[in-house]
Parts: sequence; structure tokens; C-alpha cells
Amino acid sequence: MGLVKVALFLYYKRIFVNRTFQITANILMGVVCVFEFVILMLVLFCKGLPIAKNWDPFAPFTYNISDVVVAYCAGNAGLDLMTLIAPLTMVRTLQMNKQKKVFLSIIFCLGSL
Repeated sequence: MGLVKVALFLYYKRIFVNRTFQITANILMGVVCVFEFVILMLVLFCKGLPIAKNWDPFAPFTYNISDVVVAYCAGNAGLDLMTLIAPLTMVRTLQMNKQKKVFLSIIFCLGSL
């Protein structure tokens, strides 16, 4: 899921060339990459070291894996909202009539589904 969000931000960077948006998109891409890396490491080391314990179905978990899943879902939902809101802030500043802005916002919302 992280690669999809990064791809969306790269696409948004090509559409909106405003410097502030470029910096915001870069920061959000960094947040997405760090979040996905942390979750990957938590899942990889969920049974502790050595990693070979992951293939032992009877080895106990060193921490509650359901907490990691809940944290992943909550963080992913927050990143989805940021991915959705980022282009909408730029649409507000476009010089168009209100009806076109609404339709363009709907298109961006549909693209984030």
C-alpha cells in the first residue's frame, strides 16, 4: 500500500508545481516510507531473533501481533486521509468557477478510493 501512496504523491507533484505542495508531498512520501518500513520490521521480528523462529508455528510471539495490525490499519487510514486531502487543498486555490472546483475535487476523491 505504501508504494501506491508514493506513486500518487509523485503523480500529484507532476500536476501541482507549487513549491509549498512539492515540499509537502516530499514530506508525506517520507512519512509513508518510514511508516511502511517500521511496520515491516515489526512483522519481520514479531517472534524475536533469530528470524528462523518465524517458521516455527509453536514459537511464542514476543509481542502482541494484533496490536501491530491495529496500528497498521490506523496509520494506513491516517495516511489515506492525508493522501486524499493533499490535492484538495491545491484545488481550492485554482482560478476556476465553483462548479468546476467541485467536479475536480470529486475526481480526485474517486482517484483516492
